[in-house]
Amino acid sequence: VGVVLCHLLWLKGGLRTMGRGRDSATSRKAQGPTFLSREEVAKHNTMGDAWVIVDGRVIDVSDWAEHPGGRVVFTVAGQDATDVFRGFHSPAAWEHLATRQIGTVAPVEPSAFDKEVLELRKEFRKNGWFNASPFYYTYKTAEVLGIAAAGVFVLHSFPHNWFAVIGAALLLATAWQQAGWLSHDFMHHQVFENRLGGDIMGLFLGNFIQGFSVDWWKNKHNTHHSIPNLHESEDDLHDGDPDIDTLPFLAWSTTMADKARRDPSGWSAFFVRNQQMIFFPLLSFARLTWAQQSIAYALAPLLPETARGGAWGGGRVAPSLRYPVAELVGLAAHYTVLLVLAYLYMTPIQAIAYFLTAQMVCGLMLAVSFVVGHNGMECFDKADKPGFFELQLRATRNVTDDCIGFAGWFTGGLHLQVEHHLFPTMPRHHLAKAAPIVEALCKKHGVRYHSQPLLVGVWEVLECLDVMAQPVIRALHEFPAM
Repeated sequence: VGVVLCHLLWLKGGLRTMGRGRDSATSRKAQGPTFLSREEVAKHNTMGDAWVIVDGRVIDVSDWAEHPGGRVVFTVAGQDATDVFRGFHSPAAWEHLATRQIGTVAPVEPSAFDKEVLELRKEFRKNGWFNASPFYYTYKTAEVLGIAAAGVFVLHSFPHNWFAVIGAALLLATAWQQAGWLSHDFMHHQVFENRLGGDIMGLFLGNFIQGFSVDWWKNKHNTHHSIPNLHESEDDLHDGDPDIDTLPFLAWSTTMADKARRDPSGWSAFFVRNQQMIFFPLLSFARLTWAQQSIAYALAPLLPETARGGAWGGGRVAPSLRYPVAELVGLAAHYTVLLVLAYLYMTPIQAIAYFLTAQMVCGLMLAVSFVVGHNGMECFDKADKPGFFELQLRATRNVTDDCIGFAGWFTGGLHLQVEHHLFPTMPRHHLAKAAPIVEALCKKHGVRYHSQPLLVGVWEVLECLDVMAQPVIRALHEFPAM
């Protein structure tokens, strides 16, 4: 813990390079801000040549590998990123824009709906709904640690007992799932005003408790928030929502189904034809996949430069790890604890069963919560993408909480996905107060606000999978050689 904290504090006070884009921005700034057209800005839409618009200012973010939020900055390259910026950044972040500003553009009047959403954000901030309760998050942290400790207690009380091994694995799966929601809140900086506090808790709950790389998650999740349910414009360009990048196994739209149908190997078409049947088995392996990706992501700086792109998920710019030593220490400690538990309380076969049960049960619980929030909702091509706030609503499904609050607990407060996507830095315990106000605003402007009970939402997801499989099934009947 001392090594991790010293490393964090050292980085906090250290100088950090900002990438080649900063050099370009500094050079242009020295010449004075230039008035640019939005058409000119739109041409700079690649990772190596990326400009974005924030509140009428043109910002050069080219090759910004050290962007704290990951590659999300490139998902809006060539576009107006004002609403995305406001949603993710604290007021202090506005000061840093000047260091990268290269020009200005003519302002664009926001829609009536967008204006009212922005007014709601101001109203909610005045109400104190962006302030976290320290008692709530202390309780939630204690809950996670208590569930994990209960699993260790069971193993200690009944060593080498199969019922204890499976019971402890289920407790560990639950602790991992709830730690996932809690680290999500900390890494969205909902809890601490000082972002270093959120990073420390993210590393503890993410890397150590769950075995997930914080920077891997941040890069992936922030991109999802910026462009939910948006298709990648070109293969391997990584400008789409990673949460719907599920081919060759699952297709969530006609665009994806058509791509599966045209896959020359035939494997994608096979999986998509049967996607309703393989859906839940696939979900159970989700956590194992994320754990593997986290390890590869954290180890990437140690790999030869030619191998880093694959470990980081491809793309021209590989994001740097903000806390590389802390990431590796946390992951190493996570797997060390698992090995120690296996050595002390289990036979080798029991240890394998313990590990796989915890991984697969937790993967299923996490993945069900994820898919019900967005899958089966509208998907978009880049050319058809609506405005930022409307995109969040049309791509998102709320889950109606039940009388005992199970859905809210099970999903870590993300049953109110609509409100979370509109106000990602609002602590989860305030979302329920915002929900009826947001729903009324959507009704006023004719914007869809979709909410269903948990099981109904899962059924809608399965219906979507069935509908998207039909064109691939028809193609098989029309062209049997496929």
